[in-house]
Amino acid sequence: MQQNEWYRILTGAFFHKNILHLLANVFGIYYVGLILEDKIGRLVFLLIYLIGNIGTYIIYSILISYTDGNGASPGIYALIICIIILHFKDPTFLNLNFKSYPVQFTIGYFIIGNFFNLGAFTVHLIGAVIGALLTFFFLIIGILL
Repeated sequence: MQQNEWYRILTGAFFHKNILHLLANVFGIYYVGLILEDKIGRLVFLLIYLIGNIGTYIIYSILISYTDGNGASPGIYALIICIIILHFKDPTFLNLNFKSYPVQFTIGYFIIGNFFNLGAFTVHLIGAVIGALLTFFFLIIGILL
């Protein structure tokens, strides 16, 4: 971004450090999508995911580093926070089955993903906060529930 390559804020979410990082995020978005996408709609799902990633990488690049951000996990964490908020607001809306593999994987992803390093924890936290703000915004304007 030193050379005005601002598009990297968007494309950073599509680059990963290694194959394990990529696979974790592929399975993460897949299982979160199984839980949430049909309930909130594709457009809202996509908005939370993209804004979660873009917003996180803007904040992270301003406050910490504009060269380190990569991976889709901030957007996935934004969606997981949406699941948590919607579940607490109305447990019957998502009808989560805690014995199902998508729910178990999502819980594991949400917890384990924070133990890699401080940078991972930071972008996950920022993504989660953005996801919470977006979820509350969509609830207030009546798009959700």
